[in-house]
Parts: sequence; structure tokens; C-alpha cells
Amino acid sequence: TGACHGIAAGIFLLGALLAYGAVQRDPAAAYALMAGGEVRQVGASREQLLEALRQGRDQGGGSKFAFASFLFSNNIRVGILALATGILAAVPTVLLIGYNGMTVGAFTAIYHEHGIYAEYWAWILPHGITELTAVVLAGGVGLLLGKALVCPGWRTRTESVVEAGREAVRVCLGVAAMLVVAAIVESYLRQSHLETWARFVFAAATALFWA
Repeated sequence: TGACHGIAAGIFLLGALLAYGAVQRDPAAAYALMAGGEVRQVGASREQLLEALRQGRDQGGGSKFAFASFLFSNNIRVGILALATGILAAVPTVLLIGYNGMTVGAFTAIYHEHGIYAEYWAWILPHGITELTAVVLAGGVGLLLGKALVCPGWRTRTESVVEAGREAVRVCLGVAAMLVVAAIVESYLRQSHLETWARFVFAAATALFWA
């Protein structure tokens, strides 16, 4: 299982590095990775990019709660897809993890191009450490399911998949809890007036906690 999680993390990082390099070489490549109408896009001014980082800070508690609910439902969908599609020989799992990594890489390249470093990482790391770790864990179990299907070893394919499925259920529960935390952090802490240094401290504490 550990090896599968390591491979999933490698796929995510590879996707991020490839997209970062592609956007650095040809900024138009970002259009292939971003959703339509995205403000944080090639051609946006430094002021527009910073505004995107700072938006939502003055929202009321009700709006932030609704946003947290939306984030959780969206993130859990990605996590379940990464996990469940492992049964399809893990091919969709690899594509999904890689695409998520490429999205992060493209965003990072755009902000770095405008010289926005500290504030960008202070924006993404507090929730991203939890959220992206959860996605990688889900992807790792997806790879485990794919391996059980394609290379069952000395057991029957059914026995191999059932055993991998038990591990998938355990990880899925943990992933769901992590995504609840990530949604709360992204909605309340990320959209707060917390200083940049405090955000980095929180991100480091989060990383230490999950490790």
C-alpha cells in the first residue's frame, strides 16, 4: 500500500512539474488546463491575481459555511473517483491524479510569472497540504485496486480485489475526514485576514500532524 501511495504522489508531482515547465515555456499552454472563465489565467494582471487570493475575506459565516459545503462535496467527488476508478486497471486514476497535479503546476507558474511567491504559497498550503494529501491517498488506493485486478498474484482475481477493497474502505474513511478538515480550512482560514507568516506556521503544523 505504501508503494502505491508513493507512486500516486510521484504522478501528482510529475504532473505539476510538467505543467509548470510547459506554462513557463509557453503561457498559452495554461488555457488547456484551466476552466473556462477562470480569472487566474494567463494575461491577468498582478492586481487581478492578488485580488483572487484575497477574495472572500469579508464574507459572513453563513456564506463561508455554504462555501465549505460546496468544497467538501467537490473534493470528495474527486477523491472517490480517484479511488473507485482503480477497478478500471487504474488508468483513470493515473489520469485524474496527473491532471490535478498539472492544475496546481499551471496555477503556480502563472503566479510565479508575476513575482507572487509568499502570498501564493500562504494561500494554497494551509488547505492544500490536507486536501492534496487526501487526493494522493485516494489515488494510491485506486492504484492498489488496479494492481489487484491486473496482477492478483497467487490468489484469484476476486480474492485479490476483495482484499484491496477492505483497505480501500479504511482509507476512504480517513480521506473523507481529511477533506472535511480541508474544506473548513479553505473556507474559513484561507478566506481570513490571517497574516502570511501565520498561514505558513499553520501549514507546517498541519503537515507535521498528518505525518
